[in-house]
Amino acid sequence: MLQRTPITFFLALLIAAANVVSGSSESTSTSFKLIQKTRLSPDSCLLRFALPASYPSTNLGHDPLLPTCIKVTVPITSPLQECGDSSSCGCDGSGSGSVEKKKKKTTLSKSYSPTSHPSTLNYFELVVKSYPLQVGGGVGAHLCNLDVGNVDVNVDVDVNADNVIQCDAEDTCADNGDGSSTSGDHIIAMLKSARMMHGSPTILNRWDSIGLVAGGTGIAPLLQLAKIVLESESKSESEKSNNGSDSDTTVHLLYINRRKEDILMRREIDDMVEKHEGRFKVTYSLTQEDVDGEDDAGSTSIGTNTSTHSNTNSSNPNIALTRGRGSSRMALAALPPPASLQHQRIDSPSTSSQSTMIFVCGRDGFVESWGGPVGRAPISPDGTKGKKIQGPLLGWLRDAGYDASEVFKY
Repeated sequence: MLQRTPITFFLALLIAAANVVSGSSESTSTSFKLIQKTRLSPDSCLLRFALPASYPSTNLGHDPLLPTCIKVTVPITSPLQECGDSSSCGCDGSGSGSVEKKKKKTTLSKSYSPTSHPSTLNYFELVVKSYPLQVGGGVGAHLCNLDVGNVDVNVDVDVNADNVIQCDAEDTCADNGDGSSTSGDHIIAMLKSARMMHGSPTILNRWDSIGLVAGGTGIAPLLQLAKIVLESESKSESEKSNNGSDSDTTVHLLYINRRKEDILMRREIDDMVEKHEGRFKVTYSLTQEDVDGEDDAGSTSIGTNTSTHSNTNSSNPNIALTRGRGSSRMALAALPPPASLQHQRIDSPSTSSQSTMIFVCGRDGFVESWGGPVGRAPISPDGTKGKKIQGPLLGWLRDAGYDASEVFKY
């Protein structure tokens, strides 16, 4: 296991300490104004929210190197939404949300993980999918229908962004699905406590290799994890020598969607591959589309080939496009190997033990197929949901030889 203490780590500790001294925003509802809205797909938006001047720190979380997650609460605007149950999603923005019964079903809540790095100053970004109005749902539609508010001069806005379509009040990313309108330019949200992942909320400097398996909007928390690791880690020459490795933690992303147009944040992901050459490898997999030849990003696909792994981008061997929903073969081709198989990999000649962690995030069925279902502890006496329980490792990752200690399910 890696034991590294780069300079950025100590700087982060100082910033985190300052944030704690200035006050805690955890468990406190805060109003965040929407300052930019861009369309990623026909039913998904990237939303940038500014931190208010009264916020206790200049970044969203208490520690700029820990993953963040917020709970967004919105008012119920349709009778259909009042019929929801107590089920909810994790911090991937992919579930149905929950109705707060203690508020007599007047609000809906849903958890979202920002895609922006936790150290980002003055704002954070959310990827939101606007699902059709359904029983107990509607948070995503509400968020995508927010109007952009007045922009604070201290917050960056990409007015000339060319990778997405800029939305405005007359070009919303989606509607509520029932003809109702949504007004406002802000959200009410609460920062959630840090997520414990196999005993610690820290992800920096814990593993030699990290694998990320994302389905749809499940990319959100995993993209943030990738940014934390790739942009924050820096190993000194002496640490490289002592550890027997000449590189920092590598990150492998396996991102599964139905069609090419469903791949969210693709331009940013590809840019990250270029920026962190050799450390960040990406495999896109499509489940409902066969593409022959080159796609619009220059990646050569497998077309109708039933192989589980495709040719890579002719100009960048770290980007691949393949086809399929998942399998143990796909896992071994696109992700870092489990400890049980490391010495059998042709591309891993080292005899030293290399630690691996695989994170999985997506809708419930997606996570279950890859790693088994995630359970919950019983509801507490005050009505709040029980904490998530990882449960046994099942599915394709188990079939591929991974151990439960090498997998974390969102």
